[in-house]
Amino acid sequence: MITTNFGWFNTNPYVYGKQNNFFQAKFGAGQRKLIGGKGNKNGVEVTGIYYGGVSLGLLKPYYPDLMETANDINNRELTKYTPENRDRFLERTLIYGGGGFFKGWGDMEFAPGLHAKTGLRFDWARFNDVISARKWV
Repeated sequence: MITTNFGWFNTNPYVYGKQNNFFQAKFGAGQRKLIGGKGNKNGVEVTGIYYGGVSLGLLKPYYPDLMETANDINNRELTKYTPENRDRFLERTLIYGGGGFFKGWGDMEFAPGLHAKTGLRFDWARFNDVISARKWV
């Protein structure tokens, strides 16, 4: 969102209350297992699916552009969230905009994890032994 401050447009958007950006990469493997096939022409095929792996994440702090006092656009600083500055960080009248994409890369933290997914797939499509096609003239 583009915020308006004092009649001027601020091109650095911000997200109110946001503390971090999270970037992730997932590596995993999975399989599909046939539980029940289509036995007759109008049967249902049931397939079980499972998947899991490792998640590698980077947690980058979010730096909003905060003013020292409300309406003082000349006295601003990019501020990272801490429990001590919680009130300033959440005060809407002090937020001028976002700090930009490139701020905070030096303060990143590594956040590893695991992920898993399971499911069932039901296929109600018709079972045909013969390939059929229609030619339009």
